[in-house]
Amino acid sequence: MGRGTIGVIIAGALALMGCAGAVQPKNDVVRLDEAPAQAPAPTRPARAEAHPLLVSRSITVTLDEQITGKDALAIFRALAEWEARAGLHFEVRSGDVAREPEPGEFVVRWGGGPNAPGYAAWGAARVGDEVERKAIVWLQTDALWCDGTSQPTVEDGDCDFDWLRRIALHEFGHALGLDHSTDPNDIMWPSADAEHLTDNDVARELAYVPPT
Repeated sequence: MGRGTIGVIIAGALALMGCAGAVQPKNDVVRLDEAPAQAPAPTRPARAEAHPLLVSRSITVTLDEQITGKDALAIFRALAEWEARAGLHFEVRSGDVAREPEPGEFVVRWGGGPNAPGYAAWGAARVGDEVERKAIVWLQTDALWCDGTSQPTVEDGDCDFDWLRRIALHEFGHALGLDHSTDPNDIMWPSADAEHLTDNDVARELAYVPPT
């Protein structure tokens, strides 16, 4: 898969990776520096009131080399929607994902995470005067998950395009720092039933406040 540049600009503030703080249980997102190598326990830190550092406006996304065809296109569409709505800039490439992400990088792994259709482990690191977000995103490719049910309905390893796009939209929201929404119309509602990002999803991302 060749390199591609999609485009993202975001204002916000982020805390440094490893800062102390209370944690609250979540079901598909975990702090990156708290995540074990396999099946991380879903926890997430509390938010701070304010932070003086700005979040970097550009993020590299490294995809597992196994992600091809319609599955890759579904992920590209999800990233493009975050770009268009939130004004971010993503540079997408394929490569080694069996490693920790660098500051300013989201690593997308093809399966191998907890028993869920999608999962995200996130963190951040200070680079100069900015804080760079970093995350691992797992997307399940087993056909048992592809239609959002327990029934194998997809052949040849291709997940249902729209289902995977919505799951990717949701998990990239976690990678960007969002908790679950309490509004079932939002893509960040726990079951990700929405078709697209809502104004509330975007407003919450733009108003992101870092953890303590």
